[in-house]
Amino acid sequence: MISWFRRRPICALSAIGVVIAGSVAALFFLPGALASWQQRRLLTSARAFFERGDFRSAMISCRQLIQLNPNQREAYPILIAIGEESNSPQALTWASKLVEVSHHDPRALSQLAALALKFGEVEVAQEALNQLPAASKETATALSLQATVDVVQGSLIHAEALFDRAARLEPSNVSHRLNSLKIQMQLGDPVKAEAARHELEELAENPYARSEALRALLQDARAHSRSERALSIAEQLASIPDASISDNLLLLDELRVSGPDRFQVALANLRQKVQSSGNRGLIFQVLSWQNRHGMYLESLTWKEQLPAAVAAGFPIALAESEALMGLQDWGRLRTKVAAADWGQMNYLRLAIYSRAERELSNGQFRERWESALVATAGEWNALLELANLAERWGWEDQAVQVFWIIARQSQGQNIALRRLYKFYSDQRNTRELYKVAKRILEVNPNDLIAMNNVAALGLLLGEDREQALKLAGEVYSRAPSVAAFAGTCAFAMLKAGQTDRAFDAVKDLPSKALEDPSIALYYALVLSAHGQSNAAKPYLEDALRDGHLFPEEELLARQALVP
Repeated sequence: MISWFRRRPICALSAIGVVIAGSVAALFFLPGALASWQQRRLLTSARAFFERGDFRSAMISCRQLIQLNPNQREAYPILIAIGEESNSPQALTWASKLVEVSHHDPRALSQLAALALKFGEVEVAQEALNQLPAASKETATALSLQATVDVVQGSLIHAEALFDRAARLEPSNVSHRLNSLKIQMQLGDPVKAEAARHELEELAENPYARSEALRALLQDARAHSRSERALSIAEQLASIPDASISDNLLLLDELRVSGPDRFQVALANLRQKVQSSGNRGLIFQVLSWQNRHGMYLESLTWKEQLPAAVAAGFPIALAESEALMGLQDWGRLRTKVAAADWGQMNYLRLAIYSRAERELSNGQFRERWESALVATAGEWNALLELANLAERWGWEDQAVQVFWIIARQSQGQNIALRRLYKFYSDQRNTRELYKVAKRILEVNPNDLIAMNNVAALGLLLGEDREQALKLAGEVYSRAPSVAAFAGTCAFAMLKAGQTDRAFDAVKDLPSKALEDPSIALYYALVLSAHGQSNAAKPYLEDALRDGHLFPEEELLARQALVP
């Protein structure tokens, strides 16, 4: 009995300890605390997997983290980095998501613009830069990115000015000056070009600027067909310790032309180097380079020699598919992609599957294409990639289909609408163009150009007459000096039977403005309405000469020419 009483307090204390521990655990693992703990664990795991090069596991951890908390910003930089390492445009999707969850943070927008330029999506880059706050647009980073967009679009003089401004704001960043010098070598001024070359050669001695300076000099040597100089510069570039794979590929470009005997040795050495690294992204870059140069059989042979763990899945499977498409081996391609799993890039696999089916005259290709669209899960960057792919394949109907899907969404719609507008403008398909113009106005209700386009096309087609008349008057009242707006307003006034007001709108148009076929047409119609048919005739003939008018405009011009 005594021993029982002595043990009882001990048991009671143990029970109390269990209760306290349970209470602490319960407090710790309340739903919010549990979710927070899971998020920290997944983020730690994702970072560790990424550091080890296990991108698949890192991606799985990040996706689980996003499922728990879609606003978990820390996951997106890892996913972006995985996309960059794999040379996958999916990086753009994650960068767009980061912009969204960060509430359009300027750094996220700048990163999206930089990635878009890397993957050749200039419109995406411009869209991101347009969304920057006014103050952020004046930073060195934003100015440099905008200058890069201008270079791609051919506005070299403006780009040079922006790079110079960026260099003044951030003098420690030599890249801005380097980019300005690159442009100076392209502007056609031999004195400035030679001075730029001399400065670049000096910068090539700076270890922090050497690679970029040599790349600029290599580009210049190629532009002037100086093959020996280009080869010498490429060799210097590739000899830099830790030279990038891109720089090694630049040397291969030169050796293919200038040193074919050395080319095979250099290519074999590069293959061995990247294969030993086990880095799929680097291997993919070399495979893609081979495919771009028509070395499809070499790509397939090397792919078969890769370790199974490295060769499996995306992006190596994409490079293999590109090689098979290059060889037009559609049957083998279909077999390869039919049952494969490319993870988050399955939409791309299904699109390629659709291509193989179509080339094999299999009517199921449409079903495969629709499956590819579904696999994007509505991600506008993935959809844009499919649209670009369809355009490259000459699949106009599919490209237009995808652009319209994007155009109806809340992200990426401006890019898709611009592409649709150009497509229908080139086709002179006024009715479809009107649909695009109306959607553009829905998205940008205060855009004067959008308002003018809806007005002009509506008047041509006889659609929504009252809205067209109202928009034409509003646009002209807000910017009467814009010739296109004056022409639309004049056309609207003619439609409303107000010939005097129509004449007032166009009577002071400069002769340069009348070189535009549409403006010349509306000017001529106003002259005709005022009984000046002879004066109108040359303008009507000029408007018809180059075939740039829409069909409805052509009809108006020809009717006006009839006595």
